[in-house]
Amino acid sequence: MKTKQLTIIVIILAAVAALFLFREKFGTVRSELKDFAVKDTASIDKIFLADKSGHEITLERKGKGLWMVNEKFIAQQYLIKSLLEVIYKIDVRTPVSKAAYNTVVKRLATNGIKCEIYANEKSKPVKVYYVGGQTEDVLGTFMMLENSSTPFITEIPGFNGYLTPRYTVELNDWRSNSLFNYQLNDLKSVSVSYEHYPQNSFSITNENGKFTVHPLRPSPMAKTASIPTDSIAIENYLSFFQNQGFETWERNMTDKQKDSILAIPAPIKVSVIDSKNNEKSIDLYPMAISKTSLSQFDDDGNPLKYDLDRMFGIIHPENEWVTVQHFSFDRILRQLDDFDTGKNKKQGVAPVL
Repeated sequence: MKTKQLTIIVIILAAVAALFLFREKFGTVRSELKDFAVKDTASIDKIFLADKSGHEITLERKGKGLWMVNEKFIAQQYLIKSLLEVIYKIDVRTPVSKAAYNTVVKRLATNGIKCEIYANEKSKPVKVYYVGGQTEDVLGTFMMLENSSTPFITEIPGFNGYLTPRYTVELNDWRSNSLFNYQLNDLKSVSVSYEHYPQNSFSITNENGKFTVHPLRPSPMAKTASIPTDSIAIENYLSFFQNQGFETWERNMTDKQKDSILAIPAPIKVSVIDSKNNEKSIDLYPMAISKTSLSQFDDDGNPLKYDLDRMFGIIHPENEWVTVQHFSFDRILRQLDDFDTGKNKKQGVAPVL
């Protein structure tokens, strides 16, 4: 019995000694070399990210809840919030071991992402460090402060994962997927054109503060002829253009695939002209069925040709390819008769093909 108790005591003492030695070793690193966090994130107004491949991202605070990417694009605000959370909570788990030191330092120098954090509109950053890859357990991230020779394994306590993705230098990762974002008074005209169903095409124009609906027909006279409409219904429809986005950027399509799609006119085109005569539009094309499509067969069991949930889109004037979900986008794909109070028709969506 005494032997068992003595063994337990020895184990406890050994554990305490090991912990003491670890803390003593850890404590030999100057505190400023392991201080990655910025606690006053409200003062941060700019974050610069760059890698050795030439990718550069500048995130700037432009107002309450508004950040811009590279002075040109609105940033996805939830990603900004996520990065600021890392900057606030980041903590050091342990210094990199001697065995891994050379490898980690080399990788930080060649593949690391440089992060500069600015605050209070100062030209000098309050923090600069390099972000590397993940540890073998995928729970830690290699980082090193500028002008330091000591790399560390960092983490967010309680978070199971590594932090590198939060510091992405891919532009489209940061850009907002907002497509149309207009207040009612900012709209000069909205048009929806159906290539194969021209009788369903329409435009809505702002005429001295009053919105009227017109058919889009080949005849010039038909374009100017308005139809009897409900002004509240029109304004409710136009409210969808205050927050209409797309799903994601299309990154996997080859030039050959794009050329194949562009060989036919766009089945659907949605265009908006604002009060300053700036036009933004999107051409919509059917997406061929694929292994990832949720629906593979129609109600009769026949194989589907096109995806029922998604479409391809080309945004103009940027000429950028995106994917669009029917679920969120179909609300603006109305038909001319939907606005005609002289006809009793249920609101619907024109077919893509």
